Amino acid sequence: MSTVDAKLRTRQQLYLSTFWFGISFLWGSFLAVVLPFILLRLEETHGPSSKLDLPGLGLGSIGLVAIVWALIRANDVGWTSPQII
Repeated sequence: MSTVDAKLRTRQQLYLSTFWFGISFLWGSFLAVVLPFILLRLEETHGPSSKLDLPGLGLGSIGLVAIVWALIRANDVGWTSPQII
């Protein structure tokens, strides 16, 4: 590993650690302020009873697994690799 690569990795790690903390704080603050208003304004609705949407459940599960897999693998193979995109 070259010196330039090591310095670049250190800057990336510093940026990501600072960036993610700020996003986590803002997202939590947003939910704490907005969620009670949303819950108070929504009314309970009851539609016709229907069966469980199995194709939608399967597609949603596959999508969530793909997102988590991409986030885990991205540091090893690179954020712009075809596997991640």
